[in-house]
Amino acid sequence: QFGFNCVRLPFSLDVVFFNNESSVPNPWLLRANPHLQNLSSLQVLDSVVEAITAVGMLVILNNHVSSSGWCCHEDDGEGLWYTEKYPEEAWLLALEMMAGRFRHNPRVVGFDLRNEVRISKGVNPTWGSGDPKTDWAQAAVRGGERVLAQNPDMLIIVTGLSFGKYLNCVAAAPIHQSEPGLRGHVVYTVHDYSFYHELGDMIATNLPQVATIITGIFASCLTLSLVVLSVRRLSWRFPDEDDIMNNRQSWRCWTSKCELVVVILFVTPVGVFAVLAFTLRGYCGEVAETAVVGSTLLAQLCSIPPFFLLFRGLLLRACLGQRTRASDINRSNPETSQQVVIQPSTSPQDATTENIRADNTEAASNSMSVLIRKKGPLVLVCCVLRSRWFCALLCVVTADLLMMLLWVPYYRSNDYFTWELNARWKLPNLDAPLWVGEFGTGWNNIWWKRFTRYLALHDLDFAYWSFNGEKTNWHPESHGLVTRDSMNILHPWKLEALQPLISSQFGKN
Repeated sequence: QFGFNCVRLPFSLDVVFFNNESSVPNPWLLRANPHLQNLSSLQVLDSVVEAITAVGMLVILNNHVSSSGWCCHEDDGEGLWYTEKYPEEAWLLALEMMAGRFRHNPRVVGFDLRNEVRISKGVNPTWGSGDPKTDWAQAAVRGGERVLAQNPDMLIIVTGLSFGKYLNCVAAAPIHQSEPGLRGHVVYTVHDYSFYHELGDMIATNLPQVATIITGIFASCLTLSLVVLSVRRLSWRFPDEDDIMNNRQSWRCWTSKCELVVVILFVTPVGVFAVLAFTLRGYCGEVAETAVVGSTLLAQLCSIPPFFLLFRGLLLRACLGQRTRASDINRSNPETSQQVVIQPSTSPQDATTENIRADNTEAASNSMSVLIRKKGPLVLVCCVLRSRWFCALLCVVTADLLMMLLWVPYYRSNDYFTWELNARWKLPNLDAPLWVGEFGTGWNNIWWKRFTRYLALHDLDFAYWSFNGEKTNWHPESHGLVTRDSMNILHPWKLEALQPLISSQFGKN
């Protein structure tokens, strides 16, 4: 009726190994099927599979958890494929039993080996590390081989790490290529929810507050420095010629040697953070993703002071250009550049020469005084630019503008959302089948619109979580497609968005 053609059907290891003791915990759920009331959970599962496939739909079995219960948290002890209650061999045996149980039903087409592999009690799963306790890639190979031994036609569906978020580590151990027994069977699966994108939201939300606080601190320091200058009655003055000519000729702009050292000190971390961000893109997991984003931000921030100091030097060069030309004139004309030194005159001719030089020097000084008065605003600009606190404030304001005008809109944009998923899922470069095994929401929010648009863009097959309207034991499922009694559609806007995605754009339905 809704257009779906497949059901991802979860089960726990408790259902498999405690068949005679395990029953449906809430009989109310079976009120429309009284013939199922006294059956075990595994027998009810058999009936569900039979009913689904009888109407032509497909089934993908999913080992969701080991011990029956709601999933998933980092501290629930269910993050790995083995638990304290069920060792790895029990998990492998359960996969083998369930694959064999439905091997005569051709519409049971796949096996999702384990749901959302993640950190569990401090043990972090890896991909391709070779450690049998943490290497999920090799565990998936062992599980896939057990399944195929019972049903060689099944698809082997392997989840990404960290709640199914990351597949960018597959390149380290591409089991769909490296394992001959699995070739042609492996399908990678990923999950996505709105709370999987908290990093970008956190950056976009907190940057305005951070920018405001930092700007306030530097503005206060600038105000205090100006007050001190006023108390000391220090007037704005034109920079000394010695300072101009001796200290501000580096790189042909008005940048002192000390400022050049600062430029070098900031340029170095720019390169380090840029290389770090580029290198970490090849690593898998949430820590690597956070490090990439953080390194990128720090590289951009560290580039602001050297850029500003060099730009400030160009401004000083422009403001002091007239003085520079005057100094150049004095240097090119020895008659006006030499200071007047009164020496004992030995002859009337020497006295006449000294008088001429004094007149020329006085004329140059008067001309410079007129120039300074005419360029009064430039003098003020020069002195302001030479204030360390003012320059620091301008650097901070520049950083704030970068945050507010570029970063905040970007981290809230569809471009960043697309980049984030592409980086996590290695799209469009993943050379293996990809299936979105879970996504869902109870709100018609911006994440929902962006994610459904992303599914359409890449023509991705998917399973929506969830169809049922009850989560567990009388708790409603806000993500469900139907109400708790399964009689009505919970949110019509979900089906309106999902149904156009069901038809393939590039291949057969």
